[in-house]
Amino acid sequence: MAATSPICLAAEKSGQFLYVSYRFGNFVNQGAINEYLIDAANRQLLPLSGQPTTDIASAPIGVLTDPRGLHLYFGLGQNPQLSWRMRARTSIPSIP
Repeated sequence: MAATSPICLAAEKSGQFLYVSYRFGNFVNQGAINEYLIDAANRQLLPLSGQPTTDIASAPIGVLTDPRGLHLYFGLGQNPQLSWRMRARTSIPSIP
């Protein structure tokens, strides 16, 4: 099952990566976040090869990056303090 029903977008500070949050993830009752490389020259989004979809506990209600480009924050209804720490160079998030 693929992630469906996009809800929110967030780009990190370099403008090279875009994060898309989805209401429905790969599993029942889960949401998802997909990571894309922004190919500005060819005007397209390229899924990251290492981890294109990350399933999360429920549908996110919002997603944003911090000004330093180190964290991706997403809110899950009553649990808005979840975050990812973005890895240097790839920007593929890892859960702390």
